[in-house]
Amino acid sequence: QDRTRATVTPSTHRLRQASRQAALPGSRLVLSPEIGNERLRCALKGASHTDALYDEAFAAARARGLAARAWVTAGLPHETPRDVEETMAW
Repeated sequence: QDRTRATVTPSTHRLRQASRQAALPGSRLVLSPEIGNERLRCALKGASHTDALYDEAFAAARARGLAARAWVTAGLPHETPRDVEETMAW
């Protein structure tokens, strides 16, 4: 079975478009916000996507029956134990 893998760049339009258009059976949407804490994500990456935007993308993917996952990193500069807890809960 041939599966096409697409990479979504950190563009709000592309993020929304990809989460709405992906619909192949057995497909999954994998996003890489890198940081699961909005405050820290904004501080380290500058203007970034909000948690609400990622939540919207995940909800749209799941509504189409897609598996949705996020890749995040722990141990970033200025990250606190509470930030890690929030990331894991997100």
